[in-house]
Amino acid sequence: MNFTQRLGGGVRKAARTTRAVVRDLAGEAADAVYARVLDGEHLWVAVPAGAGRPALQDPATGELTEAEPLPDEDPAYASARWRLTDVLPETEDAEALLVAVGDKAKPAALRLAVAPADSHLRTPPTPDGRWRFLVVTDDAGFLRVRRTRAARVARLLAITSAGGSVQLRLSPPEAGLEPRLHFVRKDGTVAHSVVAVTDGDDVVATLGAADVPAPQGGYRIAVGPADDPVTVARLTNDLTVVEASAVLLPFLLDPETDMVAGRFVFSDQGVLRFARKVSTIGETA
Repeated sequence: MNFTQRLGGGVRKAARTTRAVVRDLAGEAADAVYARVLDGEHLWVAVPAGAGRPALQDPATGELTEAEPLPDEDPAYASARWRLTDVLPETEDAEALLVAVGDKAKPAALRLAVAPADSHLRTPPTPDGRWRFLVVTDDAGFLRVRRTRAARVARLLAITSAGGSVQLRLSPPEAGLEPRLHFVRKDGTVAHSVVAVTDGDDVVATLGAADVPAPQGGYRIAVGPADDPVTVARLTNDLTVVEASAVLLPFLLDPETDMVAGRFVFSDQGVLRFARKVSTIGETA
């Protein structure tokens, strides 16, 4: 199973949930006009004025966690923000119900007033890269926020051109990862490897045209041991890359022919890839 399949499987797992017995904890439903995690760790929720104040509710105990009103909020709405690392237990699949608290005895479970428009926004992982908070809809149509484990990746801190070479600076998922960079085929086998170096906690690889695989094709970039390479992904993976050409990354030139030897690109999931180009007739950068 490749990285994209594992990542997609994790998102599908997070979207599945058993039917919640919300009626035992909450009163009538209310509409939320906004509910999203944008920066990887803060949840923003807004409801129409008069619907109550947004709150988070423990689905097991009914305990409520409210937040201070946001400054300068639109008077047409009641809004709140939580730092989820402080609210949800640090366990996989920990979750809370999104509710509105008003004058009624029970809080109102929130549902989206309008289905979200198509967007290229992705929910990025937490700043430490370990977790991902997702706003999901349960079988009853009510909103929950859930802690899920982020994919284990090395994060791309920087990619720069240096003369005729390209330098990659990576943050591995844990200390002590073998400093070796790999070009991985679609079937998961390693096509080519180069030695990298460590710089503090970072792994740094400098690549020239002679350091990439000879056969033309697309390769996933990974780091670590060859028998368990760790995929390299965008540092802030908050957008779906619809077209690889939309994000300009460095390319390598063959110093003997001045032709393009290959380009670095991001996949739609934010994975760093290398598109090896074997030029034949006078192609230049």
